[in-house]
Amino acid sequence: MKSSVDILILGAGISGLTAAHYLQQRGADLLVVEEAARPGGVIQTRTKGAYRYEAGPNAIMMNDSVWVLINELGLQDELQTAPDLSQNRYLYFKGKLRLLKPGPGLLTSGLLPPSALLAFLREPFVKASNKEDESIADFFLRRLNRPVLDNLINPMVAGIYAGDPAMLSLRSTFKKLYAMEQEHGSLIKAALRKKKGPVPKRELASFTGGLHTLIDKMSKNLGQCLQLNARVIKIDKQQEHYHVQVNTDGASHTIRCKKIISTLPAAVAAKVLPAIGPAVASQLNDLYYGPMLLLYLAYNKQHLGFSPDGFGFLIPQKEQMPFLGAIWNSALFPGRAPHQELFSTVFVGGANRPEVVTYGEQEIAAIEQQYRQVMTIGSKPVFIDSHLQPRAIPQFPVGYHRLMEALDEFERQNPGIYISGNWRSGVAIGDCIDYNKRLVVERL
Repeated sequence: MKSSVDILILGAGISGLTAAHYLQQRGADLLVVEEAARPGGVIQTRTKGAYRYEAGPNAIMMNDSVWVLINELGLQDELQTAPDLSQNRYLYFKGKLRLLKPGPGLLTSGLLPPSALLAFLREPFVKASNKEDESIADFFLRRLNRPVLDNLINPMVAGIYAGDPAMLSLRSTFKKLYAMEQEHGSLIKAALRKKKGPVPKRELASFTGGLHTLIDKMSKNLGQCLQLNARVIKIDKQQEHYHVQVNTDGASHTIRCKKIISTLPAAVAAKVLPAIGPAVASQLNDLYYGPMLLLYLAYNKQHLGFSPDGFGFLIPQKEQMPFLGAIWNSALFPGRAPHQELFSTVFVGGANRPEVVTYGEQEIAAIEQQYRQVMTIGSKPVFIDSHLQPRAIPQFPVGYHRLMEALDEFERQNPGIYISGNWRSGVAIGDCIDYNKRLVVERL
């Protein structure tokens, strides 16, 4: 392990690896240290026999930064983009899977009562809030109404954050909606004033070998500049340099560096960053990560009572089902399961169901049975597996932007330290890639 580098990156998840990639392009003297025995953080691809599936994020929502990175890494030939049918999204509502129709089609889909039409007609005349932040639930109750919140927004928030709309910050999660109201006074006015032109396609993508293909390529490029099984213990400032104490296999090492990019989880960052301050440290320690149990199920297609012609489905909380929804992996990307089988990932848990961390075989069997009922499947699964993430997705509470502002100030007061990670950039893979690319290109 190097004892002195210009730039030390803490953590080898997608955030740290992206920063390292762009620093490598500059020829920077760097080292990445990772506590785990493998890189990638929550991005994990598993293969068991004929089945390939993700133990973390299931796909990447492509943006410009992701496209550029994939081309720079030479992974174009391994890229898999989901077919057009992936645009089909379903909701399980009143005992039935219903297709989510875009635009005015929502009002005739059976998902909303007549009062929703009145709420949309009234929305342009609702005054913009003068609050600096509010919950997602309060925003939609104020601008629209309860059925829109319960039937549409609640399952959407569960699908992205596995969170509770009443607890999550609008400003820190749905930043575009917050900006639309602030700039135009109304969501509908903002949509009408938007420049006309082709709507960019929101493409979902993975790789032939799964998402870990991206991690493997970036890690391989780092070579000896990546040190695994290395836990950060303490960071001290000595004159113009930082001294980082790292424990590897029971031995302590000190790494001297000029700059640090931390992509550590919030509570770990609070513990090791120097002079973070008790108020900021307390908020970082309190940041809640919702747990998630991923249940993988495969069934013979000849026993399906419903054709999985889309991405998957979500379930509003009011339906009182034991899981949040499911993705039909084998309908999105080839090579995930035998051709004659439907392979699904069922999502269980989230911020509203923390007890999922205690689930065992009995609870999993009950959820599998409920999934069969939703999908009207006439046989038991031919394959079943599960994976628990006790701390899966960070939850951004109301007022979270003030914590981000405090971290901005900390970086100004501590030149050479940069704080990143999915709790800083946003939880999507594309957010992490975009944030860390800009961090290197614009700030270092």
